[in-house]
Amino acid sequence: MQKKSVVAISLMVLVVVVAGMFIYVSENAINFSPSSIPITINCGLAGANTVRTCYAVVNGNTMSCDNRLFSKNGVLKPQIAKSCKISVNAVVGDVVSVYATPDCGRGFNYSIASGTGSKIDSHFSCVPARTETVTCLFDTVNPGITQSCTSKYGGCTTKSGQKKCSIKIFGSVAQESVEFTSSCDDGVNPAQVVSLDNKAATVAFSCAVPVINTVKCVFDDKSFIHSCWVVGNSTTQRCEGKGSCSIVGVNGLSGETRTVMSDCDINIHNFNMIGPSGSSRAQRVQAVNFKCNPPVTENITCEFIPDGTAGSGSNACYTVGSAPAGWYGQWPLQCVTSPGQTSCSMSVSGFRNSVLNFQTSCNSANPPYTSVYTLGSASATGSRVLPQWTVPLFCGDRICTENQSIFDNVKGTWFVCKNGAWADCGVMGICS
Repeated sequence: MQKKSVVAISLMVLVVVVAGMFIYVSENAINFSPSSIPITINCGLAGANTVRTCYAVVNGNTMSCDNRLFSKNGVLKPQIAKSCKISVNAVVGDVVSVYATPDCGRGFNYSIASGTGSKIDSHFSCVPARTETVTCLFDTVNPGITQSCTSKYGGCTTKSGQKKCSIKIFGSVAQESVEFTSSCDDGVNPAQVVSLDNKAATVAFSCAVPVINTVKCVFDDKSFIHSCWVVGNSTTQRCEGKGSCSIVGVNGLSGETRTVMSDCDINIHNFNMIGPSGSSRAQRVQAVNFKCNPPVTENITCEFIPDGTAGSGSNACYTVGSAPAGWYGQWPLQCVTSPGQTSCSMSVSGFRNSVLNFQTSCNSANPPYTSVYTLGSASATGSRVLPQWTVPLFCGDRICTENQSIFDNVKGTWFVCKNGAWADCGVMGICS
C-alpha cells in the first residue's frame, strides 16, 4: 500500500514537471522558448542612381527598405541614399536571407549562431540606371483635348492645347529599346522606339486622324431664318434655322482648320476639327457663334453722267473685282441702259456694309473711273429692304462742260467740270 502511494506521488510530480516546460507553474516560472535577437541589417547599394530596394527574409517573413531620402517633415528629397536599413528579429539557428533588386547582384544568407552581433552588413554593387529625357511630340493642337504617351517605364500627358510633354525614364540595360505609344494613334500610329543611351530623345505622333464633327451654327438674330455652310464642302453641307441649326457629318482630319460662314455675317469663322479622345469615334460638336448683320436688298440705279455724246446707245454698269467676303448672291452685278437712256437699275441683295466697286462700259479713261458704294449706306434704320439709291458714273473721258456740276449722293460731294474734266470739289462744291 505504501509503495503504491509513492508511485502515485512521483507521477504527479512528473506531470507537473513536464507541464512546467510549456506553462508558467508559478509566478516566477521560467520560459524555456529560445530568446530572439534584434538585428539591424545595413544594405549597401553602391552605384545606385535611382531608387533600389533591399529585402530580408526570416522564417518566411519578408521585410524591405529602399534608398529614398526624406526630410524631417516627411518630404521626399531628390537625392538618393547609398544604403538603407532593415530591423529583424531572429533566434539561434535561423537563416536570414538578404537580397536587392536584380541589377544589384546576388543576395546573401546569414546563419544566426550564439554570439551573433546585432548588426549585419550586406554590400551590393548596383548597375547605374540609364537615364533619358523623352519628349513626346504631337502634330496637332485641339483646345480642350490632352494627349499622352506611355512606356513600360512611365509616360506623360500634355496640358490642354499643348503639343508636347516630357518624361525622364530609367533603365538598367544599355541601349535597351523602349516602346512609346500615344493616346491619339487609335491604331493608326505604330509604337515609337527610343534607345536608352543617356541622350535626350523625341518621339513624334501624328494625331491627324480622320474624324467627323457636327457644326452647330448659333445666330444672335432669332427673328429670321438664317443659313450657314462649311466652306469648301458641297452645297449639301449647310443648314438653316431660326436661332441655330446644325450641320451633321462634317468630315476632316483632327486638328484641321475649317471655315464656316453664314448669310447673316460677312465675317469668316474658323474652327479646328476635334479629334477622338483615345479610341472614341463619337461625333464632336463644334459651336460657331454668329453676330448677325442681316442681309439688305437695295434697288441701285447707275446714273451715267454724259459728256455730250453719250446716250445715243446702250451703256452698261457693272461691279469689278472679287466679290465681298461671304457674298452669297449673284456676282458680278450688272445692268444695261435702254438706247438713249442715261440710267439703269438693278436689285442687289447682300450683307450690309459690303463694298461694291462699279465701272461703266462708256468710260475710256485710264484708269477708268470707279464709283464706290457701300451696301446699306442709304439707310441707318436697319430695315431689310432699302429704297432706291443712285451711283453716278462718268462716260467718255470725263469730258464735260466747264463749270457743269453734279452732286454725288454716294460720296456726299460735288463734282464740278474744271478744265474739261470732272473734279471732286467736296461737300461745299468749292474747287481749289
